[in-house]
Amino acid sequence: MKAKAVGAIVLVLVIVCVGWLGYWAWYETVVSYHYDTELGDFYDFVISSNDVPTKIVYMNKFIGSLESLGLDGGQSCMYWQRPDSDLAYHFTIALSLLARLEALNNIAPKSFEYSMSYKQVQDLITCFEHNSLSVYRQAYMLRHGVWWEAVFPYELLSCIIK
Repeated sequence: MKAKAVGAIVLVLVIVCVGWLGYWAWYETVVSYHYDTELGDFYDFVISSNDVPTKIVYMNKFIGSLESLGLDGGQSCMYWQRPDSDLAYHFTIALSLLARLEALNNIAPKSFEYSMSYKQVQDLITCFEHNSLSVYRQAYMLRHGVWWEAVFPYELLSCIIK
């Protein structure tokens, strides 16, 4: 009798482990990979580009990807929704960042105004990366079936996880 109980427990553990590994493989190779190729990599290129025209090209691709994925409006979480989890708010910020890049592109590169504006835009790009990209990732996951990553707003989850 005990051997059957132990065998059943071992079987359940094996099934749970295989299920967990299957979920992890699916999540990493399908969901996370598609997020990067459809959205995340474009913003990584904005960050790593060295000149403003290239940043504008990739920012346009990033915004186009947001629109095509339907991430230009709606909420990024299921409960305790707030203005910061509203994708339209973050989309407006992305458009504003693109406008700043385009304005910077029209300034003479050797001027003092350009160097000061470039520093400000770089700071905005970094700020957008830390705030808005997390919200977009959460919304992407929610829309692709990974709802458990989007139960609560990102800023609440980041406080809980710390």
